[in-house]
Amino acid sequence: SGSLTMDIDVTPYVFTYSNCVYTYGTTTSTINGTFTYEFSDANNGTYSITYNNVYYSYVDTAYSISESSTISGSLTCINTNTTIDCTDNLTVSSSSFSSEGGTYTNSDVVVTENNDGTYDIELTLDAPEIGALNIFADNIEIGTCGSEELIIGGTITITAEDGTYFTITFGGCDTFTVTFNGTAETYNWADIM
Repeated sequence: SGSLTMDIDVTPYVFTYSNCVYTYGTTTSTINGTFTYEFSDANNGTYSITYNNVYYSYVDTAYSISESSTISGSLTCINTNTTIDCTDNLTVSSSSFSSEGGTYTNSDVVVTENNDGTYDIELTLDAPEIGALNIFADNIEIGTCGSEELIIGGTITITAEDGTYFTITFGGCDTFTVTFNGTAETYNWADIM
């Protein structure tokens, strides 16, 4: 439901979402706001996207999960015919995640796409009862494993205010390893999917 208005008769192209709601199974996504898309060099694929307070929310009733965020800023990408190099100046504000009655708020979110298509992510998460968590995800790679999209490469490190930490290292479609304060345990994706 809702509407998407596209003005492609002007440059940059303007896309305006007005309470667009997409439902699939037990999940519902909602988008509001405007973003612009512009080719600055159509010959080599250079383009930029500007987000003007684009609001996004996601709810999964099967798992009692909800999240929302507002995105502003710009993303500029250059296609060099061998890689796509992107730089961003994005701000994610008023972002929250709720599950089983707890609400988690994140801030200082930085997402970088690397030349090899992996992602680096940094953010601070304020969590009920445990305080602030610093989260660093390095060289995160998403891949298709059977019928599922999974994280198949990279490492996520989470550090709490009291100095405790854990890391998750992804080893392809089969396993990932969780290390908590130096003690590691390997898990199979098949056991949790």
